Amino acid sequence: MVVFLLWITIEDFKHRAVSIWLFILLFVLQLAHNTLFRPDWYLHSIVNIGFIVIQLILGMLYFSIKNGKLVNITTNLLGLGDILFFIWMATAFNTLNFVVFYFASLVIILILFGLIKFKSTTTIPLAGCQAMGVSILICFSFFNVDFLTDSSLLELTLLKWMDLV
Repeated sequence: MVVFLLWITIEDFKHRAVSIWLFILLFVLQLAHNTLFRPDWYLHSIVNIGFIVIQLILGMLYFSIKNGKLVNITTNLLGLGDILFFIWMATAFNTLNFVVFYFASLVIILILFGLIKFKSTTTIPLAGCQAMGVSILICFSFFNVDFLTDSSLLELTLLKWMDLV
């Protein structure tokens, strides 16, 4: 899985596009993994995909209002690869971890690309950056820390933080 994620990272940074075959392979691997190891994966996936749909609709509404006309965000603002990667992440993460990773990765990527202009381009390799982030999280699983599907560490941290507030 990490090999395909790193391949996505390289392709997205290099070409600002990712082959559809990589996403197909990633989805097949994830489906096999989920079927074998995560009996409740489809429940999380449904909620996560619903979250993505809401985000895409809100993004479309925002840019449509801003531009005074209906804007298709997949035309110039968000690539098909980015959306396919969102959907893959929706099947890989449980809901809490998905929402946290989704927002944290977007904020970190926007800050990095706001501070560092890569090759003076106006596009951001979003799927590639997020694929790199997921690869790092998967590598933690070698140390028995599963950031994709185990939210107990995150829940504990949130509860401690809420106690302090």
